[in-house]
Amino acid sequence: MRCKPDVRVCPACIHWLATAAGAVHAIPIFATADMDASRRFYEAAGFHVLAYDEGYSFVNRGGGEVLHLARSAELDPARNAAACYLNTREADEWHAAWAGAGLPVSDIADRPWGMHEFEVRDPSGNLLRVGRNLP
Repeated sequence: MRCKPDVRVCPACIHWLATAAGAVHAIPIFATADMDASRRFYEAAGFHVLAYDEGYSFVNRGGGEVLHLARSAELDPARNAAACYLNTREADEWHAAWAGAGLPVSDIADRPWGMHEFEVRDPSGNLLRVGRNLP
């Protein structure tokens, strides 16, 4: 907490407090042409992937849901325009880890719109842009 730096709050409590305060929590559902390849991709990126069944998965990190995956036989990864922005203070660490895991990340850079960010596409063409606010 800003006024009490020695006090720690767990992610579940933060989510509960934000919801109680009226915040909206959006969780994108990405279509995937190959669920196994998508699960491997997100696990390589350091996420915990929980399979609901063969066609649906939950992608979590740090105790919270980040996105869901839903198998779609009609999806053409080359034409997929889905995207999600992940704002994290650990953008540099994620970039280094993802690049080290062999994921096809772009360079990380300061952008004119006030973000320090990079991007990557998952095996189904879903765009993840990851960044943090510049000071």
